[in-house]
Amino acid sequence: MDSNGSDEPKSPVPSDESPAGREKLDLGDLVVVDQKGHPYNCRTGKVIGRRGEYAPGDPWLMVLVDLERRCFLFPQSMLRLQNRKDN
Repeated sequence: MDSNGSDEPKSPVPSDESPAGREKLDLGDLVVVDQKGHPYNCRTGKVIGRRGEYAPGDPWLMVLVDLERRCFLFPQSMLRLQNRKDN
């Protein structure tokens, strides 16, 4: 039992943050693939859906990749918000 009196195990990741301590991504966000060695590293796209969890607290996000004009699934931990300087 924890300090709140519940028997539920605590989630290792707060619900408002992703596993890597990054911001939570929502539908319509412009993102960049940020995984060294991945074939789509540094490609940009738009989040268009969610599809379950890759790991606890790390959802699969469906991303429309700009250059390919195709949709791919990426774990949220592999993505970051696109900054203006990334354009």
